[in-house]
Amino acid sequence: MTQSENTPDERDRAGLMEYCILALMIVVVTVTAWTLVDNGLLDTLTSLLK
Repeated sequence: MTQSENTPDERDRAGLMEYCILALMIVVVTVTAWTLVDNGLLDTLTSLLK
């Protein structure tokens, strides 16, 4: 097998893995932000900074 035959498959897998990691990171950031807002931590921090 030549290297050119293996390259497209490896690129496809890397691209899929990158999209999965990106989606997971977006979910983690969204859940973390919602938790902070829901617990009132952001309101507490803004009141301390005033």
